[in-house]
Amino acid sequence: MEEREVLEKYFKQSVILVIVCTSTLSSGINFPARRVIIRTPIFNGKTIDAMSYRQLVGRAGRKGVDTVGESILMCANANEKKAAEMLVNAQLPDLVVTKPNVVDGGGASMRRALLETIVSGVTTTQSDVIAYKSCFLAKSDDLEPCLEWLRSNEFISLVKDNDTTITVYKPTQLGFACVAASMAPDEALLVFGELQKALQCFVLENELHIVYQITPMNICDYWLTSTSSIDWNLFYTMLQNFTADYKRVADLVGVRQSFIVKMIKGSAVVSGAEQSKQLRAHLRFFTALILNDLVNETPFASLLAKYGCQKGFLQTLQQSSATYAHMITTFCNRLGWYNFELLFNQFQSRLLFGVQRQLLDLVRIRLLNSYRARLFYNAGYTTVASVAMCDLKKLEKILRSTLTFVSTKQKAEPEANGNKQEAIIVCEGQSYTYWEASVEIFEEANELV
Repeated sequence: MEEREVLEKYFKQSVILVIVCTSTLSSGINFPARRVIIRTPIFNGKTIDAMSYRQLVGRAGRKGVDTVGESILMCANANEKKAAEMLVNAQLPDLVVTKPNVVDGGGASMRRALLETIVSGVTTTQSDVIAYKSCFLAKSDDLEPCLEWLRSNEFISLVKDNDTTITVYKPTQLGFACVAASMAPDEALLVFGELQKALQCFVLENELHIVYQITPMNICDYWLTSTSSIDWNLFYTMLQNFTADYKRVADLVGVRQSFIVKMIKGSAVVSGAEQSKQLRAHLRFFTALILNDLVNETPFASLLAKYGCQKGFLQTLQQSSATYAHMITTFCNRLGWYNFELLFNQFQSRLLFGVQRQLLDLVRIRLLNSYRARLFYNAGYTTVASVAMCDLKKLEKILRSTLTFVSTKQKAEPEANGNKQEAIIVCEGQSYTYWEASVEIFEEANELV
């Protein structure tokens, strides 16, 4: 996310005066502005909804930042003008308090809320649950279906207290693991099933099976709702060219060549629950292929060209999958699956930085991203300790090797003109010359050692 941080900092400082971006970028960064220009009210063939429009124009004249703001909505024809007038005059929908859905055990949010109170010890008895409901869930219906769902799926158990003879709710190991990993019970149940299946047969000839397990399950929703879509022809070609160990992983997680062929032809029916599950397995596996390339240090530009996805999606995927890897690691730890914990533990940092395992020590240094860390590793400085013992001039030489070719004549010209300016390294919105970066890396390495 380094580019976004740099943009945000220098836009706030008025170094950058104009930013041309998509609505996704404008929603993802704190960009208070004096003027917001929207070139069309039509997005993806449809008129933007009133809520999104208000969110976009709300950046102009942000309270506490500016005293005045302007928003301009451009229209190319009479139809767009009509749509624009409706947007400008549209009233935002009222906030409505809705009752939870009691179908399938009372709704996911209600089940999660109850499980968290039981695990934390806030509610242990039926009377505690009634008191909790009266304080916080007054608009909800009977909570018994939620409690029964949690009990039948072994998140909680009913135990009779020997002293008081009162039946109390006790969280199981699965319940503790679910809350510790910050998962919803429904999601934890799916993860538990996937990991139990993996316990029977796990491919360790490569890292793809591990990466699949830490690929967020909700990533399927992006592919199903976004304007971006999977290139099924590419998927088929990749599957055909897989080595035997990669094919074993694909087979174990439910990827089928016949299904991909149907998706290419447009003849796949995904209306039923089983077909939907099969589609989601394929979407998740395709995403796992992207992440597998990422942790093997494939450059962003190459990933974008290969898979045809958007850079914003790739950056978001990198962040969310790193978080999900930590959740899965915690989940396995609380269940006592320590072998799985060891396998998954390294991937939070690897996904965050996009590096192989041998670079994990080096990327602890703030100024070393995946590319610079690889340069240091190839130069023989494979650990933080070795960097701490390195000469500063050698560190600067390694950093300067990132520069493209500059002729001797070009080097001499700035010096002759008295121009001492040189290329810089930007990290977290702060700029460094190569010498300053070398000093910073050296000092931080010594602190870490």
